Amino acid sequence: MKAINTDKESIFNSITIGVMCYNELGSLEKTVSAIDSFLSTRSKNFEILIVDDGSTDGSKDLCAKLTLNNSNIKVIYHPINAGIGETLRDIHFNASKKWVANVPADGQFDVTMLDGVELQENQFVCYFRKENLVYNTRRNYLSFLNKAVNKYLLGISVLDINWVKIYPTSFFKKQKITLRSSLVESENVFFLLKHQYEMIELPSKYLPREAGASKGASFKVIKKAISDLLILIYVCRIKPSKLQ
Repeated sequence: MKAINTDKESIFNSITIGVMCYNELGSLEKTVSAIDSFLSTRSKNFEILIVDDGSTDGSKDLCAKLTLNNSNIKVIYHPINAGIGETLRDIHFNASKKWVANVPADGQFDVTMLDGVELQENQFVCYFRKENLVYNTRRNYLSFLNKAVNKYLLGISVLDINWVKIYPTSFFKKQKITLRSSLVESENVFFLLKHQYEMIELPSKYLPREAGASKGASFKVIKKAISDLLILIYVCRIKPSKLQ
């Protein structure tokens, strides 16, 4: 791999923030407005990329409304609910700025936790939750499964399984990413580390959910993750891979 510039820069020099949305009508507008207000005071080169994953509660119409008077907001629509993996892929592969961060539309991630982050071209960020959050049985099972896969099958040691990360978008132009389930994040991190990118783990603060219900541990999400497990092992451990 070619030599990489080791000078750090603010992520706000050029950043895409992807917003993952599925039936979040009650929180979407507040979340996007908070991100827009936050970025507007820190960056002259940003975009907000909403991916509506086949919402049926009116979120889709709200997405269209949010773009009317704001050229910094873009939307990708899924005709049907395709799952968190497809949503993350669309954010990563369609981001037009140098850095890409993904956050949920539920408003629980405090966007001010992005403040002050400076990175080198060969670094990425994984946020971990400071709070001892209590999840339901399915969410706990999914977290346990993901941690076990990362640690014992991929050799990745991560403090927390969290959707919120900051990646260099150039990585997704060089490395083919195969998975389409929630395990896609494990594939991303595996190949970033394999190609000598440095992982930086930062604490995050989560806000109380004000509307809607958590969907990250639905039976559909768990079933898709389990079905993708063998594919993950193959692409990361068996099939040779290199950056283009």
